[in-house]
Amino acid sequence: METPRPPLDEKERLHELASYGVLDTPPEAIFDGITQLIASTCQVPIALISLIDSHRQWFKSRFGLEATETSREISFCAHALSQDHLFTVPDARQDPRFSDNPLVTDQPAIRFYAGMPLLSSTGHVLGTLCVIDTKPRTLTSEQAEALRLLSFQVVRLLEHRRMGDSYRTSLKSLSETQAQLAETSKLASIGTMMGNIAHEINNPLAVILGRNDQLKSLLQKKMLTAETGEKALSTIEKTTLQIAKIIRGLLNVSRKATQTEIESLTMRSVIEDVLALCEDRLKKYQVSIEVIGNLDLQVMGHSTQVVQVILNLVRNSFDAIKEKPGSWIKIEIKDPDLRDSRNESLEISVTDSGPGIPPEIRAHMMDPYFTTKPKGEGTGLGLSISKTLIEQHGGKLLYDTQSPNTRFTLTLPHKSKSMLAA
Repeated sequence: METPRPPLDEKERLHELASYGVLDTPPEAIFDGITQLIASTCQVPIALISLIDSHRQWFKSRFGLEATETSREISFCAHALSQDHLFTVPDARQDPRFSDNPLVTDQPAIRFYAGMPLLSSTGHVLGTLCVIDTKPRTLTSEQAEALRLLSFQVVRLLEHRRMGDSYRTSLKSLSETQAQLAETSKLASIGTMMGNIAHEINNPLAVILGRNDQLKSLLQKKMLTAETGEKALSTIEKTTLQIAKIIRGLLNVSRKATQTEIESLTMRSVIEDVLALCEDRLKKYQVSIEVIGNLDLQVMGHSTQVVQVILNLVRNSFDAIKEKPGSWIKIEIKDPDLRDSRNESLEISVTDSGPGIPPEIRAHMMDPYFTTKPKGEGTGLGLSISKTLIEQHGGKLLYDTQSPNTRFTLTLPHKSKSMLAA
């Protein structure tokens, strides 16, 4: 077993770690939510926020592990202290550095490890946000990016925590939201959505960090006034609520993803989940969105799949019009004709300000792997999967060739009418 060497900045690193005052503190929901989320995203049984002290690694948050700390001598995370990029061990039994490590040969029987260094603003590595599995594997690029983004959030939360009571109010809402996340016992796999969700969260995080840096600079220069501090904290609180809204939408979708039975869904709950996962991006590009119709109407279906289809249509519209001035998207819900027993379907349309889709593209746009997006920006599966999901619900997904704008309509069984097998 290879004992990890201390980094060259060990003395300064330990001094900075101690300055956070976080070692041996009780669990906090805001950190536990992060480990639970990254474990679900990477589909692993164990996730940790590990802080490396002089003789141990101590876990500020742990998901799937009972131990609160282990010896630094056998720590995987200690090997990541001298680097600023993702440290991975695809198969510990085949790696001479870890093959005889007691964490590998005994419980928890580690085979796979991936740790993203928690890099402070002064350049010292405090520890890692890491994921662990009991079988050999690798991470997808989306999962690796999620680790990077969430490790960045962990460090900033630690720094906000160190700033003291002046940040407590602004972090309260986010803490409550993360507590809801920690109470969810079975998050579904959301790796395929993580890239989009990370983008939605990353923008408001940048606002929080900007205000944080502003306050730190003013404090250091002894130029912080009550008015400036109040404005900055107000912006932080407002943006934190925005993140909380996004996470609530993510929670709603992921919590329902494992349901196998169809249920009665109100259009209000469906549309709220859709908007929570895309509204920030629309605002950033000044793309307006309008919802028209009776949101109390009900359809029968799988909540996650219905949200997935409408969200995909909205995102397709956004990608097509985001760079054009005056862009808009409209979601319309049309009442079913209950007088016609043969047509008790609810019609939902997504229309955007685009001029429509050329005939040569329409002919293939719902074929698997067909895409007009640049390489790396789309798989060509969105419309194909959406069409399949709606048809499994006994409905239809169609492109409206008569509309002067780009318009898709989908129908779903109203109330108790459904052809979908549970």
